[in-house]
Amino acid sequence: MQARKRKRRWVIAAAVGAALLALGLVLFKPWLLFVDVRVDEQLRTIATSAGQAPPSPSASSNPPSGTITNVPEVPIQLAEGSLISHEHATT
Repeated sequence: MQARKRKRRWVIAAAVGAALLALGLVLFKPWLLFVDVRVDEQLRTIATSAGQAPPSPSASSNPPSGTITNVPEVPIQLAEGSLISHEHATT
């Protein structure tokens, strides 16, 4: 009779411990310390001074002061790369 009560107490204690562990994992999500969910980086920009355009590599001479030439109105893609999926899909 004592052995049954002791075993029952251990089973109840193990179930309560497992439930507390699961609740702690759900609430605190410790795996997020090691996994990036979203990457939000700024676009690289070229610094300009006093409204002048950055020098272009194909320009042979400097434009007159205050003249802006060949300034794109949309962001320029500076680099391109590919992502490698290992354990999970990467996009």
